[in-house]
Amino acid sequence: MEKDARGDALAAIGARVKLRRRELEITQEALATTTSLSKSFVSEVEGGLVAASGLKYLKIAEALGVSVEWLLTGELPESTIVRPSDVEIPVFVAEVAEEEEWSYGETLDVATALQSVVARRTRGRRWQPSRDDLVALAAAIRRLRPTEQVEGGTKKKQ
Repeated sequence: MEKDARGDALAAIGARVKLRRRELEITQEALATTTSLSKSFVSEVEGGLVAASGLKYLKIAEALGVSVEWLLTGELPESTIVRPSDVEIPVFVAEVAEEEEWSYGETLDVATALQSVVARRTRGRRWQPSRDDLVALAAAIRRLRPTEQVEGGTKKKQ
C-alpha cells in the first residue's frame, strides 16, 4: 500500500472510531480504560497517526459495539444487514400499528428499525420501547422515506 493510501486508510479508521465513540458519549480516556490501551494511543488512532494490531482493533471494536469489519472498512458485514424476511413483528408493535392504522410496510419499517436499535444499542439488556417511542420512530421513518417525482408534483413513496 502506498504511503498516502495508508495514511488515508488510517485517517478513515480513526474517523470511524471517533464518530462511534462520540455516538456513545464516551471520552477517549474511558475508551482507553475499557480497552486497556493508553489514552494517547486512542488519540493517535483517532487522528489516523498510527496503525493498531488486529488485537487492538478488536478491543476497540468490541468496546464501541461495532464489527471489526466496519471499523476497518466502513462496511457492515453481510450478517448484520436486516432483510424483511428476517424481521418478526413483536406483538406490542403490531398493537400500536393497528391503533395508529399503519400499513404493513410502515409496520415492517418500524419493526426493522426497532430490531436494529435493540441489536446495536442494548448489548443484550432487555428493553421494550413505549408506545410513544414507537410512534416517534414511525414518524421519523416517514420523514426519512424518499420521495419520488410524479407528473404535477412530488409524491411520497409507499
